[in-house]
Amino acid sequence: MTMYPIDATSYRSVKGFNSRVRFLIMHYTAVDFAGSVRALSSDAAFSAWAGRNNLNDTSIGIENVNLASVKNGKLIFPPYHPVQIAAIIQLAQDILQRYPDITPTQIIGHSDVAPGRKFDPGVAFPWQTLFTAGIGAWFDEATKQYYLDEFAGQGLPDQAAIIGKLKAYGYNTSGATDASVYKNLIQAFPTAFPPRRLAGHSG
Repeated sequence: MTMYPIDATSYRSVKGFNSRVRFLIMHYTAVDFAGSVRALSSDAAFSAWAGRNNLNDTSIGIENVNLASVKNGKLIFPPYHPVQIAAIIQLAQDILQRYPDITPTQIIGHSDVAPGRKFDPGVAFPWQTLFTAGIGAWFDEATKQYYLDEFAGQGLPDQAAIIGKLKAYGYNTSGATDASVYKNLIQAFPTAFPPRRLAGHSG
């Protein structure tokens, strides 16, 4: 994934940057937030989404500040600052205007393109807020209720069906029959659609 932008103009003029941008990827970095956006470097590690591997040449990444910590073996993400989210929205909207090929399901988190290796931007990241600003994907209540009713009556889908749905959404499901790979996928998806929100809870 590429982390070229990151003020309102720098990502447009980076030497060698591929204009066929298809993905917008959210990350975080543990540094103090100063209300600014800065240009960074590309991520050399493996990433995959929607049938593509190593997304550096077709993606823009936005680094988000969040001082995540481990407590009792769990990764805890504190709330993101509203000023930071406003800056992310402004930048993302500018990027989307310039790269209209980026679709809602191609606006994703670091954990989506590298499940098990990355865990950010985490469950505290306000994807629904971005969605209301025209950025990314979110579920609608009618569809949510339809599936809740279906699962209540028929039970949950089996592993093969879940893997198929995750692949259709964009996840790299190679090796997903392996228990650890499957676990990483199952842990990655709820960071964008937290289970409590899917179940009708606000937190």
